[in-house]
Order: sequence, then structure tokens, then C-alpha cells
Amino acid sequence: VQKEGKWGLLDKQGNVLCEPMYNDISNFQNGTAVAHLDNKAMLINTNGEVVKIYDYNQVERLPNGYAKVQKNNKWGFINPDGEEIVSPQFDAIQICSKEDIGEIRVGQKLGLITTEGKVICPAKYEDVRSFSEGITAVKINHKWGIINNDGVELVAPKYDDIEDCDDIIYVCKDGKWGYL
Repeated sequence: VQKEGKWGLLDKQGNVLCEPMYNDISNFQNGTAVAHLDNKAMLINTNGEVVKIYDYNQVERLPNGYAKVQKNNKWGFINPDGEEIVSPQFDAIQICSKEDIGEIRVGQKLGLITTEGKVICPAKYEDVRSFSEGITAVKINHKWGIINNDGVELVAPKYDDIEDCDDIIYVCKDGKWGYL
């Protein structure tokens, strides 16, 4: 329930379990949710009681139980037990793949990380496209190539553009298009 910009909890009958006091409350997973109060992240139970206070400004849980965490404007990862597995060091983390892989950003460079916090490749790319069927296009030094979801280079960055359409990878070099 929301009141005057703060969130609380009601049971299914509408009884107040926790008065609105939190800035936000995430969806519950396994009986707990992440709540934020005055720039502090915490884990609460279904009664709104604090189970754990995190040493992070922001915690965003992922479907697999791991979470992105922010401290001092840098992002990292914790495991489902709340243990830090990647210290906050990235300017941004964006999970946008059906394959549990996301982008990390340091300055203007992009890299790749799993939703379990394993860095696949460091932030060195100018651009990274979304993964599809285990591969993605990456751009470095103004040229496109292809890597797999383990970070292994499959096609060296030598193309001016790469497009994926209906299981065919189209490439452009010197204004001429072909396919791989």
C-alpha cells in the first residue's frame, strides 16, 4: 500500500502488516523483499520487519536470487546469501538478455557479465548488442565482430556493421553487404 509517497504492506484481507514507511518495496522472493529507506537498502519479511540491513544504497534482486548492488554510485553483485561476489566498481550494470547476461559500463566502455556476477569480458567495447542464441555483436575501434556468451571471439572485429535477422548474420564492409 502506498501513502504520501511511502510504501507499507497489507495482508489479503486488507489488514495493515506494516505502516507505509519505505521509499519502495520490491516483489517478494522466498518470503523476503528488498526495501529502501532513506538511501539504505534492507531485506524485509512479509510483515515488513527488517531481516537484514545491507551496506549498499541500492539493491536490485534478479530472478535467480542474485542482486545488483550500488554503493557510492558504483555497481557490483551479491549472491542469494547476501555475500558480495563482485565489489561495486562499475558505472552501470544492465541485465537485458534472456541468457542471463548483461552489460557493464566503465566510463564509455562496455563489457559483459553474467547474472551470477562472473565477468565474461572487461569493459573494452564501444557497443554491445543483445545476445541471441549464445552470440552477440561487439564493436571495438569502430569495427564489429562476434563473441559467444563465454567471451570467446568467433568473428574478429572487421566489419562496418552487423545485423542479425532470421538466423542469418548480415555483415557490411566497405559499403557492401554479405552474410556469414
